[in-house]
Amino acid sequence: MSLAPLQKHWRPVAAVAAGLTVLVGGIVFLQRGDGGDAGVPSGGTPGVGSVGASTTGGLAMGDLLRIRLSEGQAFPAALSQVPVVEGTVLSDAEVAAVLARLPELESDPDDRREFNRPAESLRPPLVGDTVETAFPPAPPTGVDRAEPIRGPLQVVRFQPEGDVALAPFLSVTFNQPMVELTTLDQLREADIPVVVEPEVEGRWRWIGARTLRFELEPGPIDRLPAATDYTVTIPAGSRSATGAELAEVVTFTFATPAAQVTQLIGLSDATPVQPVLVAVFDQRVDPEAVLDTVSLTAGDDTVALELATTEQIEDDEQAARAVDAALDGRWVAFRPADALPAATALELTIGPGTPSVEGPRTSTEASTHRGRTFDALTVTGQRCNYGGPCQPGTPFTVDFNNPIDPERFDPTSVTAEPAIGGMRVGVSGSQLTVTGATRGRTDYTITLPAELADVFGQTLGRDMERTFEVGAAQTQLMLFNRQFVTVDPMADRPGIAVTSVNHDSVRVTAWRVDPDDVPAFQRYQERFYSDTDPADPDWPEVFDTEIDIDGGSDNNADTAVETLVDLTDAFAESPDRQLVVRVAPTREFDPDSEDYWFNRPTVAWVQSTTLAIDAILDGDEILVWTTDLTTGEVRPGVEVELVGSNRTITTDDSGVARSPIQGRIRGLLGRDDRAEGRAAVGFLASGWHGGWEVQRNVDEARWYVFDDRGIYKPGETVRVTGWIRKLALSGDAQLELYDGPTITWTAYDPVGNPVGDGRVDVNPLGGFNLTVELPDSANLGYGFIELQAAGSGVSQGGAYWSHQFQIQDFRTPEFEVTARPESPGPYYVVEPATVAVDANYYAGGPLPDAEVNWLVTSAQTTYRPPRWDQYNFGIWQP
Repeated sequence: MSLAPLQKHWRPVAAVAAGLTVLVGGIVFLQRGDGGDAGVPSGGTPGVGSVGASTTGGLAMGDLLRIRLSEGQAFPAALSQVPVVEGTVLSDAEVAAVLARLPELESDPDDRREFNRPAESLRPPLVGDTVETAFPPAPPTGVDRAEPIRGPLQVVRFQPEGDVALAPFLSVTFNQPMVELTTLDQLREADIPVVVEPEVEGRWRWIGARTLRFELEPGPIDRLPAATDYTVTIPAGSRSATGAELAEVVTFTFATPAAQVTQLIGLSDATPVQPVLVAVFDQRVDPEAVLDTVSLTAGDDTVALELATTEQIEDDEQAARAVDAALDGRWVAFRPADALPAATALELTIGPGTPSVEGPRTSTEASTHRGRTFDALTVTGQRCNYGGPCQPGTPFTVDFNNPIDPERFDPTSVTAEPAIGGMRVGVSGSQLTVTGATRGRTDYTITLPAELADVFGQTLGRDMERTFEVGAAQTQLMLFNRQFVTVDPMADRPGIAVTSVNHDSVRVTAWRVDPDDVPAFQRYQERFYSDTDPADPDWPEVFDTEIDIDGGSDNNADTAVETLVDLTDAFAESPDRQLVVRVAPTREFDPDSEDYWFNRPTVAWVQSTTLAIDAILDGDEILVWTTDLTTGEVRPGVEVELVGSNRTITTDDSGVARSPIQGRIRGLLGRDDRAEGRAAVGFLASGWHGGWEVQRNVDEARWYVFDDRGIYKPGETVRVTGWIRKLALSGDAQLELYDGPTITWTAYDPVGNPVGDGRVDVNPLGGFNLTVELPDSANLGYGFIELQAAGSGVSQGGAYWSHQFQIQDFRTPEFEVTARPESPGPYYVVEPATVAVDANYYAGGPLPDAEVNWLVTSAQTTYRPPRWDQYNFGIWQP
C-alpha cells in the first residue's frame, strides 16, 4: 500500500518542528502570512489554526509563519518525580526581551524528512503478481474531501445504550469534525462536549475528528464500573470545528449489570456438615456486604453463616482451588457457624439486594442453589461396562451416594460369586469398579463388606449384595496374529489354531504357493479391509472344508475357543509344504452391523518344516544361519536361495552362509535334501511387498554448528561457528577429517526469504566461521541457515545441514485488535449473537476504516443450563 499522501501532508510539519525544540511544553499555533483561513480551533480566533489542519491543503513552502505561544498542560503527577527549582514568572516585557535575543528563525525549503516509519518486512516469496494500491483509497470521482460539511451539528451515533453486559468504553460520533487533527492528543476539560453521570475516572480520546471515546484508566478493572446506571448528555449549543451548533440536548442512558453469581463451589448432594462454600461473582464485591444477603436453610431451619478464614479455606482442598482460580475481589468464602445436621436438604440463596463495590445497583433476583448434607452411606445404583451392554470381560460399577475413603478401602474385602478369574477391585470418588474374566450368560453376585467406609467416616453397617447379569459375548472370529506362521514341527499332524467366540463352524481353504507369490499374498490379505467379498486367488486350491467348532455347544458358549485345523492333507499336495490358509465364518453378517467387522476372514502364509532360517543384514552383506527346529542344532550344507536375485548360497559346517547384498531379495528359501524322509524346506519372507533392499554403507558428514547469541534483531549480525567430520561407514566407522572441503551456505528469514549467502573454507581442524548480516526488513520468527559441504571425499548423501536461529524485534506492534461478545450468552441456534471488534494504534488513537474479515466456525461441545447440572446437551463424556 502507498502512504504518499500522508508523507506529503506531514513534511512541512517536520520542518517546522525541527526549529521549535526550545518551545517544548507549549502549544504552537501557526498563521499563514497570506491571511488564508487555516481553520478555527475550539476556543481560538479566526485566522489561527494548527499545523496540517488547513482546509486549503496545508501551508505552502515559503509562506511567512507567525508564532503564538500558549501555556501547556501540566504533566501527570506520576511523572513529576524530579524536584523543580521555584522561579519568578517573567513579565511580558521580560519574555519579549528574552525572545529578542534569539536568532531569527530560519527555515530551509529543502529541509524535509520522510515519515519515520519502521522498515517494512520482506514479503514471503509468492508465485503471482502484487498489485499496489493507495491506503486509504482515493475518494470517489466528483467528491471534494476538503469541502466542509454544511448544516446543523448532529449526533449520529453513540454507544452503549440500554442494559449491557459489559461496557469497555463509551463513544459519541458527530456528523461534523469537532476538533482539528493536530489537537487530538491535546484534550482539555473545555474541549469535551459530553457529560457522564455519575462521574468516572478515565480519559477522553478523539477517534479522528468526529468521534469522542471515553476509556477507563487501567487498574483493577479495564471497563466501566458495573452495577451502575449511566446518563450521558451532549449539551445544546455544542460547537463543531466549523462553527455549527447542536440545536437540542442529546441524552442517552445505559446500565451495567448488578452483581451476579457465576459459580458456587462446595454445595453438592454429599455436602460435609460444615463446608466452606465459595461464591464467585462477575464483578468486584465486598464479602461482608454480600454475606448480609446470603441465606442458608437446612430443612426448615435457617443457618447462621460466617466468613471463612484463610486457614479454613486452605484446609478445604476444593475451596482452596476455587479461590486460586477466581479473580481478585470477585469471590466470597463462607461457611455455617455451626455444624449442619446430616441427611438434610440444603437451600442457599444469594440476593436479591446483593451489592457491588463497583456501583450502587443491587441484584433484583435471588441466585438459588440446592444440595444436601451427606446421608448414611448406601448404594445408589449399578451398571455394567460404564453404562454399556453387560458382556463377558466388561467391568461392573457400583455407585454410592458418598465418596469412598480410598485410605480405608481394602480390595480383598469385596467378593464375587461365582469367582471371577483375575478379579481386581478399585474405588474412585463414589464409584467402586470390579474387573476380571467374567463369563457370558452368567449371573454374578458382588458382596460389599459392612466395613466399607466413606470420606465422612461412615460405613455400610451391613454386607450388601449386588447382582450383575452378564449376557452373551460378542460373536467374533479372531484374526491370525502373524502374517507368516510355522506349524509346530513336533506335532504328529501339522495344523493351525483358530480362535473364535460363539461360532458353530468355520470354513477353511488352503492354496499351494511358492516364495514368488509373497507380494500377491500380501495384496490379497489387504483386500479384506477394503472389499467386503474379495475374489479367490489364482493359486492351486488344495484344501476346502468346513470345520466344526467345539465352542458352539452350550457348554462352551460365550467363551473364546481355540480349534486346531488339521492341514495334513493340504501339505501333502504342496511339495515345498507352503500354503496360504484362509479361515472364514460359515455364517453371513450384515456389512452394516457391528458383528461384520468382528468376523472378517483371516489369512496367513503357513509352512510345515523342521528347517529354521535366520538372517542378519548390514550395509554390505546378508548373513544366513540354518538350524533344526526340533533339536536346535546347526544344519550345515543347506542350499539357500535368495529369492528374487537368482542366486544360491550354501551354509558351512557352522550353518552359516554370507552373500553380498545385490538387488532386491523377497525372501530366503532353504532346502536340506539330506534330511530323513522328505527333504526339509524352510522359507523366511522379507516381510514386505518389495523385499529386502539394503544400501551399501557410505560415508556420512557429521556437523556441530552453533551461533553466538541464538536470538537477533533485524539489522544485526549473526555469527556462526561449526565443525564438520566424516563418519567413515565404508571403513571402520571412525570420525575422520575431510581434505579441505568448502561450505556453501544460504540464510533465510522465517517466511523463506533469502537474507544472505556465501562460501567459506574449512580449516585443517575441520572448523569454519561465517556471518549473516540481517536486513532491517527481515521477518520475525525462526530463521535458518542451510549448509552444504563439497570437495574431495565428501559424499552427497550426508553433506547437508541446517541451523536454526531466532529473529525478534521486541518492538510494539503498529496496532492491536481485540474482539468481544456484545450480547450476553448463552447463544442459541438461529438466534443472533453480536460481536464487536476494536482496532487501535499502539501509538494512540483508533485504526479507522479498516476492512474486517470474519471467520466463524462451529465445533461440537456440551452445554448444561445454569443451576441444572443434571441436564446435559450434546455429546456426553463420562
